[in-house]
Amino acid sequence: ALELTGLQLSAFIGRTARNMIAAESRAEIWQRHYQDLEAHRPFRDLTFPTARDTKGEPHWTRVSGKPYFNRQGRFLGYRGVASDITAQIVMQQHAAVATARLHSMVAMMPAGVALFDAEDRLLLCNDTYRALYPAISDRIVPGAEFAELLHAALERGAYQLTPEAAERFIAERLQQHHQAEGLSEHRLADGRWVQVHERRLDDGGRLGIWVDVSDIKRREDAFQASEERFQAMTANIPGLVFQAVRGSEGLRYIYASAGLRELAGLEPEQLLADPSLVFHQIHPEDRERVVAAVQESATTLERWRLEFRVFDRSGTMKWVRSAAQPSPLPDGQVIWDGVSQDITDRKRYEAALRESEERHALAMRGANEALWHWVIVTGEVYMAPRLSEMIGATDAAPTEGGLLYELRLHPEDRQRRRRALKAHLTGESPVYFCEYRVLDSDGDYRWVMDRGLALRDDNGRAYRMAGSVGDITARKRYEAELQAAKEQAEIASRTKSEF
Repeated sequence: ALELTGLQLSAFIGRTARNMIAAESRAEIWQRHYQDLEAHRPFRDLTFPTARDTKGEPHWTRVSGKPYFNRQGRFLGYRGVASDITAQIVMQQHAAVATARLHSMVAMMPAGVALFDAEDRLLLCNDTYRALYPAISDRIVPGAEFAELLHAALERGAYQLTPEAAERFIAERLQQHHQAEGLSEHRLADGRWVQVHERRLDDGGRLGIWVDVSDIKRREDAFQASEERFQAMTANIPGLVFQAVRGSEGLRYIYASAGLRELAGLEPEQLLADPSLVFHQIHPEDRERVVAAVQESATTLERWRLEFRVFDRSGTMKWVRSAAQPSPLPDGQVIWDGVSQDITDRKRYEAALRESEERHALAMRGANEALWHWVIVTGEVYMAPRLSEMIGATDAAPTEGGLLYELRLHPEDRQRRRRALKAHLTGESPVYFCEYRVLDSDGDYRWVMDRGLALRDDNGRAYRMAGSVGDITARKRYEAELQAAKEQAEIASRTKSEF
């Protein structure tokens, strides 16, 4: 008695229960207990606080008792057992507080949270979880089994699936739920995407986090569409489009378009995995120059442009023109956005033109041709004396020569000559070539063959052009006569056939 109540045994002798607990006599629990005592009925697990300890905290007591009677049936009293259950009550109180806190935390979480026990029955969830599945919100109650909720969601249209797809979905989803490992995603009928992260607990239960990732999915879809458009665009750009980064470990490629296959015989993935592949394909005589250009661009952050030779995987040598714009990254690295194009044909044309010009220069000493030179940026045109004499412009200034020459062209040939000249200046044709008629100083139109080649700056813009004009009137006259003879022969043949 002393341990349970803090009172000596003498404090209990001779006192009734009503006298001892008068302060609690109005409580309903005590009213029922008094009725049991007056009726001499047994009572069990009567729980109540008793004396407080030195810290002011009450002690809790649990009492059970049975009445006992003498042989004549006279009621003599109660025999029973009283236990101190303070520790148990305190633990229950702490558990209740912890449970309340858990419910509060779950309710405040922005993601959906659901806890299932080892029997796969719902223990608790928050409103966010219910909001993800409004069609079955009335079914999401403690005690509901996960499988029942899944079937109810399908029956009420939370998912738009064919019967076959629904069966597969249920089987896969139940397996994912039971394994409770990693992430899973599924799409709802209203277009929302839900990501589920489940984990198995030590007691066999499962805790799941449900997150609405619809915005993320939309951004992923938009990024994928953008990536596909970018890939389609770069696939139609002649040559290689690339991004390269230079850091402490050297140069590495982070993007390469499909044009790499045709340019170097490599797959983009090969270059991303091993950037040295393309370096080893550079012509040995050009490697040092390419490395120096890249290093200088990394230091100065200025655009680099270079023409050099490479060998593709078949051993064929190609000329490449590469240009890239560097940009500094926050971590000190440098990134280049660039393009490399195959200019082998252009180089071949240039070589052929140089060879042709050399032969032409040699032949012109005894041939009937005249040279011209056009400074595009100033509009000045320099003509050989014979050409100036032919059009009657011997006294014209350089800035006037081109205009005078244009005025002497046959009206029917002017647009054709302009188109041919423009095609070369814009890079559509490797050389300029045109045959047309020009009015000479005697007032007669003469046929000439005009050809030339432009010099270009680092941006590819033509700034100077030179060429020659040759008199082909005799050839044209011969071609015309030959054509006339052919037509006459055909007429004669048809006439003969008619007779």
